[in-house]
Amino acid sequence: MTALPFQFPVLALIRAPAGGWYDDVHDEIEYFLGETDFATLTPYDLQGDYADMRIVDVTGRCWRITGTTKLGVKGTSWRKVLNAIFRNFTYRYDLTEEAPMTFEAVRDHICAAIKADPVGWRDDEAIAGESGPPREEQEMLEEKIERCRRTTNMHELVDTFIHLTD
Repeated sequence: MTALPFQFPVLALIRAPAGGWYDDVHDEIEYFLGETDFATLTPYDLQGDYADMRIVDVTGRCWRITGTTKLGVKGTSWRKVLNAIFRNFTYRYDLTEEAPMTFEAVRDHICAAIKADPVGWRDDEAIAGESGPPREEQEMLEEKIERCRRTTNMHELVDTFIHLTD
């Protein structure tokens, strides 16, 4: 693996297509805690606009992925066999650096993504009352947005985002 220019953890802003499940174009958000996670993908991950995603690191620097090169299966002994079975391949990325984003812009972007795709953020078990009293979906979405808004730096935002998707 080649050393990547960004500092982990990173957020990936992935353009979701209009139509299908969604009425509007919006970004899907993912996170990568380290270089190994970032470089190991399945072919499913690369479908659609995944290869055109924008990466934002904890310093606010941004890159657009303009292409990928499949390097093969990595790992030792049984891990390599499992990666081959589950088609987890290692990739090298072609990156183009873009203008940095302020922390506030990244935070607003995540809040907008939650508003644009409430279905992707809903907790059906909590709404149904499986782990306590039933909760209102809108109230839960507003709570997730508020948790993001309370963060004061990228490390807090990434940590909060991870817990929002649990």
